[in-house]
Amino acid sequence: AELFRRQIAISEKVYGRDDIRTVEALNGASVSATRRGDLDTARDLGRRIVHILETQLGPSHPRLVTALLNLSVQEQNRDDPVAAEPPLRRAISIAEQAYSPSHPDVAKCLHALGSLLWSRGDAAGAEAQFRRALAIRGKVFGTDHPQTVQTLWLLGLVLIERGTHEEGYLALAVASGIKERLLADLLALGSAERKQAILDQNTSETSTAVSLHVDEMPRDPRAAIFALSTILRRKGRAVEAVADTLRA
Repeated sequence: AELFRRQIAISEKVYGRDDIRTVEALNGASVSATRRGDLDTARDLGRRIVHILETQLGPSHPRLVTALLNLSVQEQNRDDPVAAEPPLRRAISIAEQAYSPSHPDVAKCLHALGSLLWSRGDAAGAEAQFRRALAIRGKVFGTDHPQTVQTLWLLGLVLIERGTHEEGYLALAVASGIKERLLADLLALGSAERKQAILDQNTSETSTAVSLHVDEMPRDPRAAIFALSTILRRKGRAVEAVADTLRA
């Protein structure tokens, strides 16, 4: 923390308090504050970064997109989802104007907004944002890209929550199949510890599959098969990781 404070002080002395060249030091200090759990300071630094970029580059400069996304995350970290929404919507508007409505940065903002709205209980709003993000990511990256799959998976969860079980199940099943192929590629290389860490990061998918069958679609044999196959795949991957550990 002290290092970043010194960097900020030097930048302000050499360039000026609102000079664009102080932004890098402010970014570093904001990340450091977040890691320390000083969330108010991180948010205040985020706001200052946005102010400097607006002042020096203009209110619609594309560099503001990332700064506004970061500010939204900082507001969410402080458990203030209401304050987190305006920066996201503004980031979307700037990205659409600076690039195009089908740019990957627009999709990134839409995905973030969908997640935020869902966390606030607005499943209908979340669905709309996820659909837009999915269309862009599918076109730009392809259907097998991790970012596309991430959006498809969350869209499936939202659809299930809204009672659109058929479409939601299909979205989850497709996303799960692609995830499994991507996971196999990730587990093909690296240490046993790395493989176990990757498996640990993907445990929520198994819980989701089981919940889909038990809570939402108990009489649908496809949901039962989906849950069982997911459990068996994950157990198989875990056994392989343990075997790699023993061989190491």
